[in-house]
Amino acid sequence: MDRGDQLLHALSYNWQKKAPHKDPMRLRNLCMVQLTTSVTHAIKSKADRTCKGFQQMCDMLKTLPLELKTIVVQETTASQVINDHSTFSRILLLHLLSDVEQISIISDAASGSSINFSKEECIELLEKLDSVSSFSILGLHLEGVTFAKGVLSEIISRSPKLSSIHINGEEAATEVLAFIAKNPRGLHSLHLDDCSVSDRDVVNALVKSYKEADYWGDTEFTSINDPDIDGDFPPLCHLSIQSPSVTVCGAVVLLHYLRNLKSLQYSYWNSSICNLLYYLQKQSPKAAPFSLTSMSLWCVTEKSLDTLKFCPNLQYLMMECTNPALASMEALKNLPKLCSLTLRLIPEELIVSALKAVGKQLVHLHIEFEEYARTPIKWQTIQAIHAHARNIKRLELHHINIVTESGDTIAPLHSPFFSELCHLNLSSVDLQPALLSRILCKNASLETLVLDINQEALTDSAVMALVKNNQFNHLYDIYIRRGSLSTLSITNLMTLPSLEKVAIQLSQFPSLSAGTFSLIQNQIMKGNYRCRLENDDKDE
Repeated sequence: MDRGDQLLHALSYNWQKKAPHKDPMRLRNLCMVQLTTSVTHAIKSKADRTCKGFQQMCDMLKTLPLELKTIVVQETTASQVINDHSTFSRILLLHLLSDVEQISIISDAASGSSINFSKEECIELLEKLDSVSSFSILGLHLEGVTFAKGVLSEIISRSPKLSSIHINGEEAATEVLAFIAKNPRGLHSLHLDDCSVSDRDVVNALVKSYKEADYWGDTEFTSINDPDIDGDFPPLCHLSIQSPSVTVCGAVVLLHYLRNLKSLQYSYWNSSICNLLYYLQKQSPKAAPFSLTSMSLWCVTEKSLDTLKFCPNLQYLMMECTNPALASMEALKNLPKLCSLTLRLIPEELIVSALKAVGKQLVHLHIEFEEYARTPIKWQTIQAIHAHARNIKRLELHHINIVTESGDTIAPLHSPFFSELCHLNLSSVDLQPALLSRILCKNASLETLVLDINQEALTDSAVMALVKNNQFNHLYDIYIRRGSLSTLSITNLMTLPSLEKVAIQLSQFPSLSAGTFSLIQNQIMKGNYRCRLENDDKDE
């Protein structure tokens, strides 16, 4: 054994003594693994004429508690490659015959294509459901599949508790709206993607049918899900329509009549949302306040910011670009419940202005600039985030270059920085090693960390400083895009008490060879260590 091998062996022995091992699997988890394995076998087994084995599995699952069987079916579905009629059909039947409360099946067919069921296949599918009079479904999410007319209507009609529908495709969207128009539902959420339904289709289903029937859904059921629902109006809270045929006129009608709406995505009308709110308020002074809790603004103006006062319940706000005349974000003070703020291509001085207005109540802050540039951001702006957003839990910075100016002072490392932060994402960020050490100092609550930063900022000494200046008792996931790190730094991370995964792009680490990387992975597997090491290179 040469000296290099001896050194590697010594380093390996050192981290292996300190790194935590996986906890023994709990009996409940062992049972879940065995059960999902059995369900997977039933799905993949060759179907006989009566599908006896598959039917028996569904009958057995049906006897389990609702929440438990839903989890089992969801985990089984997540492990399947769904790209053919047989698999999709069996997965759907598994959900329906087991009587779970959530159905979410997304086809793995090639992009832009879908699994198309013929009329005969749909008849056969419905025949297998003849014995079931009702389902316990709360949420229905199907993507990448096309059924003959009648299948979706049958599923919806037998699901009295259904409160959420998310489907895509022209035929599916048309059928769902047509059914709702004739049978008003107490839906809380409706998402129709990749379709061409019109304003008339949407309004007839979601406004006219309710007004004619004077029906707002099962009040007792809706109140359990959301105590803020106003029973005098349809309970629909979240609506998303992706169709080139809908217009701003339809959006006005929906905003006026669907008073419980918290989020509304209506294709390309979003840029004028503030104008719509202003128009409605002008036509009817009693129109406000609106129930919207999320909103996106483009080319922000002083008028659009002022209009936000009509939405006092706003919690999530995205703003992209600003009018050159805009000088302040002080109007954000009118949003007492705002907790998440995304700022894209917003001038630095307006970022600081927004922080002064609502920073103390923010939980999530996302700042982003042009993808293929590194927009210079002063260190003072980062300090402003720290000063005004003390309670922030998630911080994301994208495509920036953090720079210092003469006279800037970096506080001593013994003082905490972002002490409440749970999730930090530095994506395409350039900064000095000293600034990285300052940002990552005494982050006692940190759980996930993304470091896509300049290579020279992440060195062995930098990693040693990070581990030394932090306890990282809750950190469980680290992603590192590039760095000048040795084997010692990677294995040192493995010793963190709660860490479950370290992912790196191996090709961006010149000091790490593929052989050494594989050796560490093998040691982790053989030693049953808690943390796993992954290579995130796309071509691997």
